[in-house]
Amino acid sequence: MGENIVEKGRLRIQPGPEFSIMDEFIETGDDSGQQHLGIVRWVGKKLEHLQAKIGDERPPGFPYGKDSPVGYAMMKRA
Repeated sequence: MGENIVEKGRLRIQPGPEFSIMDEFIETGDDSGQQHLGIVRWVGKKLEHLQAKIGDERPPGFPYGKDSPVGYAMMKRA
């Protein structure tokens, strides 16, 4: 959050044929010991990311729907 560190942790990425698994393991902060299960894929020069809330199951795949309970991000490659 700006220059303030809210959480620290590590990411685990496992490549797959249609998309990669990307899990966030939270090691410090209010959610220490928790994890977010997610998936990512490249769409041209952009990285598309779906991430479940803490305690929820990994998103089963793409595409993302507006009624989906998971977090969504599209990041541009610099």
